[in-house]
Amino acid sequence: MTHTYALSEPLRGLLHHAQGILGTDIVLKRQRNAPLTGLLLDTYLAGNDRNIIFFPEDALGTLKDFIIAKETIRLLLMGAACGEERGKVLTYDTASAKRGMEQIYHDSLKDEQTRTIPLMEKKEIIPLLFFLFHEKLVELPCLITAQVLVSRLCPALRNPQTYSLVRESMIDMHSLDPMKERIPLRYFVLHQGMYYARDMYLSLKLSAYDLHPEINIPELQAFRGLDVRQMMDYRWSQSPWVHTKIAGDAMANLMGIALSVDIDRKPDSGYYLELADCVNTAVHRWMTMMSMQDWYFWDTTDSYQDSVARREEIMKQAIDDVCPTEGIR
Repeated sequence: MTHTYALSEPLRGLLHHAQGILGTDIVLKRQRNAPLTGLLLDTYLAGNDRNIIFFPEDALGTLKDFIIAKETIRLLLMGAACGEERGKVLTYDTASAKRGMEQIYHDSLKDEQTRTIPLMEKKEIIPLLFFLFHEKLVELPCLITAQVLVSRLCPALRNPQTYSLVRESMIDMHSLDPMKERIPLRYFVLHQGMYYARDMYLSLKLSAYDLHPEINIPELQAFRGLDVRQMMDYRWSQSPWVHTKIAGDAMANLMGIALSVDIDRKPDSGYYLELADCVNTAVHRWMTMMSMQDWYFWDTTDSYQDSVARREEIMKQAIDDVCPTEGIR
């Protein structure tokens, strides 16, 4: 383990455990421009030559330790799968990107608030949505699982974990607000539903470990005001929050079904391999529920890295086919 930082004993133990399971070193780096939630550059997904966990400059004490622990679990999940040559990742190519962007374009024509948006503006928004949902599908179910495992394996980090969940919820649930009027309602709702599912699932799951994040997450408190009578009083097309709750509850249930395994048993390589399979099952079920199963496909990490490297090329070819500059309004 390469680092020059003071680490808590639970985190130090988790890092040694991970390095033993994966047979590789883990490098820790404090970096000024690192995301608040940390950043993992690994040898599996990122194709890096080392496994490096970055954490932000202002993350101190147990908050720093929690960020590192969460990324360490993500590394364990992918590393265990790749170690058994079962490291399948959700990816895309030009043909699948065209299918996804075509669906978004058709939905933008059906939606009252986006049908009149100029074509050139649509050509900016459509790829953004396609790649945004790919990123969230790859990240969120894995991060949800990592949150549960950190709470189980490092109980001493539960206080910073609750703080981190509250902070992330307040940011994530409003991340699309600036462009809310420019995207079809369906995609705004599905995006919000993914984060609602994360918060709701964790609020229930982590309570078993004496965490009660639902008490402190303002967004979940707002959704609790949507009782059955209110849902009956509103047309869902006029109330995106009602549909967000419906979609989010369904996703949270699918996450719970996918992760219905014994996570309290001894953590070994088989333990992380089984959980990695559960994460992929959750991703597939979310993708199917959102009718995006034709947008992305499962392939090797090498294929994923190639797609990411060719993202601009794939985006241009797909969007030009879907929205030719001339002949379509």
